[in-house]
Formats: sequence, C-alpha cells, structure tokens
Amino acid sequence: MYWLEVSVDLDNPASWLLSVSSRLKLLAVVVVLDAVITMFTIFCNSRLSVLIMLISVLLLVIYQSFYIQISVLLIAMLMCIISNKSSSE
Repeated sequence: MYWLEVSVDLDNPASWLLSVSSRLKLLAVVVVLDAVITMFTIFCNSRLSVLIMLISVLLLVIYQSFYIQISVLLIAMLMCIISNKSSSE
C-alpha cells in the first residue's frame, strides 16, 4: 500500500488514472493466469490432452486465422472421440 501511495501523484489526475488502470490490467493478468493454471490441472490429466493442448497452442500462435481456430477445435474433437472409442473397447 505504501508503494501505491508513493507512486500515485494525486495532484495530476491523468497520472492517477493511468496508474490505477495499469494496476487493474496487472490484476486481470493475474486472474487469467490463475484460471489457465487451474484449467490445466483439471483438464490436462493425460498425455493425449497435454499433446492436444501443446499442438493447439503452437498452431494458434503461428497461424492466427479464424479458419485455423475452427480447424484446431475440430481436430481436437475428433482426436478425443477416437481416443474415447479406443479406450472403451
């Protein structure tokens, strides 16, 4: 709290608003990171799901297109369906 008080200049409203908005952005990053870590521990419990996640991330980072997003979702769905059929037999 002391650091926030020292870093915020209340005499200049523009700098005060900028510092508050930057703190809120940092809070949003922390919340999203916590959600990603929680979802990883819940959903990525097998090697196949971790492999699907890594391939999906690589494809979506390299090729940033709507069609790639849809393709990745469909391929992941098909891989999971095939995996579930083979594990149930």
